[in-house]
Amino acid sequence: MYTKQLKTIMAALAVTVLMSLGAFAADSSQEQMEGHDMKGNAPAGMKIHEAEVDGYRLEYRLIDMKAKMKDMENMPEMEDTHHLMVYVKTSSGDPVSQAMAGYLIENPDGTEQKKMTMAMAGGFGADINLEQQGSYTVKAKIMAEKNKLIDSFSLNIE
Repeated sequence: MYTKQLKTIMAALAVTVLMSLGAFAADSSQEQMEGHDMKGNAPAGMKIHEAEVDGYRLEYRLIDMKAKMKDMENMPEMEDTHHLMVYVKTSSGDPVSQAMAGYLIENPDGTEQKKMTMAMAGGFGADINLEQQGSYTVKAKIMAEKNKLIDSFSLNIE
């Protein structure tokens, strides 16, 4: 008799734990969708460009990965130097979380980098290499809600 009651209690406890984990995951994904980390901080990196394209607002942020990683022990050498994020919002300011984005970056020496982004922290990001000094041309293509958004800007690295 006690075995049956113990199994019932354990099953109820497992369901409660799973529901709690699901609620926690939903809360943290909502915070990430809003472009803030779990502590409510603003998106990381330096804002480098803003644009309005076909009714969407785009905000680009650049994170210097080499600087962030230089004091970390046992970190392998990174080929890419920076992380480029784009945050996509509707004209009313609502974040767009279901999108795909890619970058075509023309380096100062004329070579190109093609990067597909990953959804993360309310935006879409990819590692890029900005080792050369000079002017880069960044072209972004974003598929948001069946709309193709194309944006381009220059980025000067000194």
